[in-house]
Amino acid sequence: MKSALFVDFDNVYSGLRKLDPASADRFARKPGEWMTWLIESLGLPEHSPADAKRRVLVRRCYLNPQAYQRFRPSFNLAGFEIVDCPALTSEGKTSTDTSDEGGNDAATLGKKLADNVRSLCLREQMAIDSATNAAIDAWISCGS
Repeated sequence: MKSALFVDFDNVYSGLRKLDPASADRFARKPGEWMTWLIESLGLPEHSPADAKRRVLVRRCYLNPQAYQRFRPSFNLAGFEIVDCPALTSEGKTSTDTSDEGGNDAATLGKKLADNVRSLCLREQMAIDSATNAAIDAWISCGS
């Protein structure tokens, strides 16, 4: 199965740092390890052939170079294309950040995440048909 992975480095890294600084450091310095885990852990659609395997054809990392330049080589070595997203505000917000409007309950955060996924697809000029849109909604709501 052909796949693409888009990593919002700043938000993932800062979120992990709040939970566990050692995990954030592993995420930033060893992307090859968590990529292997991710590829092996994700299931394939039911209609996939028995011998199908997931292949990540596009690996893209969106990163603020002023804050996180030191992690760039790790992602390059793991096959990621780096897209520089410099800070646009004095608070360090980049174009990849989720709007701070609304609540922080699971449903609101899920909707924000779904909107970010759709926005990223459009930014990457990926078509979003009704099946893709439904898949995004199903993926986001599986945790609620």
